[in-house]
Amino acid sequence: PTYESIGIAAPCLIVIARMLQGLSAGGEMGGATAFLTEHAPQNRRAFYSSWIQTSVGFAVVIGSITGALITSSLSAESLLSWGWRIPFVIGMLVAPVGYYIRLKIEETPEFTSEKRHASTPLRDVIREYPRGVLSSLLMVVLWTVCTYVILFYIPTYVVKYLHMSQREGFMSGIVSGAVLMT
Repeated sequence: PTYESIGIAAPCLIVIARMLQGLSAGGEMGGATAFLTEHAPQNRRAFYSSWIQTSVGFAVVIGSITGALITSSLSAESLLSWGWRIPFVIGMLVAPVGYYIRLKIEETPEFTSEKRHASTPLRDVIREYPRGVLSSLLMVVLWTVCTYVILFYIPTYVVKYLHMSQREGFMSGIVSGAVLMT
């Protein structure tokens, strides 16, 4: 809904929705990285966990291609009235697949082993490795900010402030996602 139709609730809803989206995506990153790392052979852990970043780049490329196809296939009027919903419908089709995978996948052997059962694992890690925890946190924040600016804000910036076409905005997303994949 627009600001004209529901007032201040419109921007509040979009901010809340984006925060929930960020929390859900961010919450999956750590778990997915731990899952891949714990399944990897000892000497290949970095390689296995790097596939998380590659998949983010792949998702940006697919999303940008989808956006480019939709905006080039529909008139501006159709895009504004109903076409903007297409990516959301596609995203809803992915959710059952993720849910199915989550139901069927088993925990890693390292997770189920006896050695990992600390009473307060987070507190223990922070207490034993404060510099490592802080360094890791700051690296994740830096990477996340850079990722959001380059992959998600630049396409909007290209259109809104450089007055280029949406196609060029989506092309910047495709190129950025491809670079992230390599």
